[in-house]
Amino acid sequence: MTPEDWLVQAAQEYEFRPRRRHEARQEYFAALVQHVESRDYAAAHELRIGRRQADWTPEDVDAFQRRLQRPHNGPRQAFARGVAPNLRMGMVFQSRYAATDEGLLELIDASLSAQFETRVHDPKGSLPIFASVMSFNGELLTTTVDRGDRVAVLKYLAQRLPVFAFLLVFDAFIHAIDTESRKASKRDAIIAQAGTRTRRITRVKPYEIVDGAVRALPPPPDHDTAAPNGWHVTEDPYASIFVSVPTPTGEPS
Repeated sequence: MTPEDWLVQAAQEYEFRPRRRHEARQEYFAALVQHVESRDYAAAHELRIGRRQADWTPEDVDAFQRRLQRPHNGPRQAFARGVAPNLRMGMVFQSRYAATDEGLLELIDASLSAQFETRVHDPKGSLPIFASVMSFNGELLTTTVDRGDRVAVLKYLAQRLPVFAFLLVFDAFIHAIDTESRKASKRDAIIAQAGTRTRRITRVKPYEIVDGAVRALPPPPDHDTAAPNGWHVTEDPYASIFVSVPTPTGEPS
């Protein structure tokens, strides 16, 4: 495959715009790589260095690791004053899960399983990002969100509703680097990000696609701040959702 063929293929696969008239190739290439990186870090690095991940040198892997560790802009944290999000496919219903830590874990499992089943029936399709908030009376509001608006939508809802917990479920890649072999790898996964005012949970359901069929893989342990070995990260884009949002008092309306 020529570099130009690779460029066209990446633009089609990641649904990027065509090259504009009079746009320099390097300008278009830089914009494409930035677009791809917001969806798949490894694929963007492949384009950047001109080699597939299986052929990366140790130096390529080191450069990739540095990019993974650098600060990222991430999703927007809030909408401008007076701007309301477009809650597409917004559904409000009484959840069968209680507004407790145990109920939240059950909701996470059910949501991961539902999204995984969708992937099983459509191995190559684009899955929507689902954002949900659970109120203190167990009511659940679920909507689809854009990648860049996921935090802002959840924070917007938390500021206006008696929210006990938030939940975000999406399809993504897990990138890993073997410290001994200096080999980089990536794994498809359905990921759940959830939290209350006192707890943060990440639960992952990895999978692989073999001969067009989806197969579940053993999941890693949860990242859970309530666990004895609770995790801490320097950058958590969801940490601001309950910031400046008071805990509701009295009975939810």
